[in-house]
Amino acid sequence: MNLSRGDFNLTKGLIELGIDTGADFEPEAGALVIHYENREIGLDTEGHGKYRSGGVATGVVMLFIPVLVGGEEDIRFVRLK
Repeated sequence: MNLSRGDFNLTKGLIELGIDTGADFEPEAGALVIHYENREIGLDTEGHGKYRSGGVATGVVMLFIPVLVGGEEDIRFVRLK
């Protein structure tokens, strides 16, 4: 089931809080960067909360050195009884 309400998407029990994409150019450094970021929240099988944030960026520095970086962060919230 997919549900979209503009600010978020609900897919397979996860709430996707938004996707951010963009491109930046810094003329002084000669850097061109394209990036992608996403954030989502949900519950695991035991009812604990989880927040995941991740992204990737690629580009060139000094207009000829290729660069690719990425990462992901998970934060868990223990359910109170």
